[in-house]
Amino acid sequence: MKLNGALLGKTDQNNLNDGYLGPTQTNYISQYAQYFVKYIKAFAAQGVTVNAITLQNEPLWSSSTYPTMYMYDYEQGQLIQYHIGPALAKAGLSTSIWAYDHNTDVPSYPQNVLNIARQYTSAVSWHCYAGNLDWSFMSDFRNKNPGVTQYMSECWTPPVGASNWFQAANFTIGLLQNWAAGVMAWGLATDASHGPHLPGGCTQCRGLVTINKDGTYTFNIAYYLMAQFSRFMPRSAVVLKGTGSSKNQNAAGIQSVATMNPDKTRTVVIMNTFTNDVYVTLNVTSGQPWSGNVLASSIVTWVLPAT
Repeated sequence: MKLNGALLGKTDQNNLNDGYLGPTQTNYISQYAQYFVKYIKAFAAQGVTVNAITLQNEPLWSSSTYPTMYMYDYEQGQLIQYHIGPALAKAGLSTSIWAYDHNTDVPSYPQNVLNIARQYTSAVSWHCYAGNLDWSFMSDFRNKNPGVTQYMSECWTPPVGASNWFQAANFTIGLLQNWAAGVMAWGLATDASHGPHLPGGCTQCRGLVTINKDGTYTFNIAYYLMAQFSRFMPRSAVVLKGTGSSKNQNAAGIQSVATMNPDKTRTVVIMNTFTNDVYVTLNVTSGQPWSGNVLASSIVTWVLPAT
């Protein structure tokens, strides 16, 4: 597999042009399930806990230049329900299985997976490349599947420019407002050329950190934007329902998201994409209102004391 570049070895049904498990490859399914068991155990032997897996990155995408494997929703559901889920359980592994791992424009895919394999599927994994920043469909998905956790497991952080300065914060705020339990960017670190990546991979996807040729590193703007959330919204924080975000005819405006933290403090992240400062007042259902100036084209984090 490593020598010939094929995901399942060389077969008529599987090559780099359109990797596909296929109906004739059923003899590989048990090996496929055991592959997950073995690599989870191998990581554990090195002191690394694998908390969750998806079966295939972007299962609705095929490429001729890097390994992919097209996988239909019913196939993924059946693989989880009848093979991988039972294999993990038999091995005594508590690793979670997340469905899908692809773009937000096909919510029917994870829904169909859940319809088949809800017993073993604890979460749904989304990517942000469909081009729609209206994340309200995630609230609809949650209403249909209240016990299923949702994550944004990949969204690109491009080189900084006037049009994408707010990219990381934009997809983070909207997702948290619509039941995302966590948000991950493209990658932690890349080199100065936004690599390494395989041929045909993204040439403009930059890590949160750039590793320079001389061994030094640079924190990129997306690093600081994501830190506005991750540093002050700890694990087990609960997102609070909020209203009051606004935009003008140029799509500039104020957006915010707030959490109640385990220590009873409250975190509020406010993004101002106006070209002017805005004086903001937060009215809360319990306790006093809080006010402050949010500078033009900025993101601020307020931590309110426990009530």
